[in-house]
Amino acid sequence: DDDDDDDGIMSKTHRFGKRARATLGKAGDVFVYAAYRAAKPVIESEDFELLIIVIIFVNCISLALFRPTEPPNSPWNSTLDTLELSLNGIFTVELVLRCMYVGVRNYFKDPWSQFDFTLVLAGYS
Repeated sequence: DDDDDDDGIMSKTHRFGKRARATLGKAGDVFVYAAYRAAKPVIESEDFELLIIVIIFVNCISLALFRPTEPPNSPWNSTLDTLELSLNGIFTVELVLRCMYVGVRNYFKDPWSQFDFTLVLAGYS
């Protein structure tokens, strides 16, 4: 089977892919299948994972650069707020792509995904 890795153990992304394909076969929803097909190459890309990790580090640095002694509407803090909102938008796109790939129910079954969702929501507060 081409979904097995060298050790004969199916990788997590392929298991999700098979689960999603099985669900889609039952539902017959063309839109959901198209969403899965669109998200698959992005989510399975190592470059995408690296990009998200780099964005997480950039977000940490931008949070550390906030100056609490300056007013929130100072040019420095306003720029950081804009950057933070932009980065949170990227995290939202990542979340949506992962939901498209594994399905919303499967996404929320994973504790790390629940944690990620909570952090993305908190970023908008």
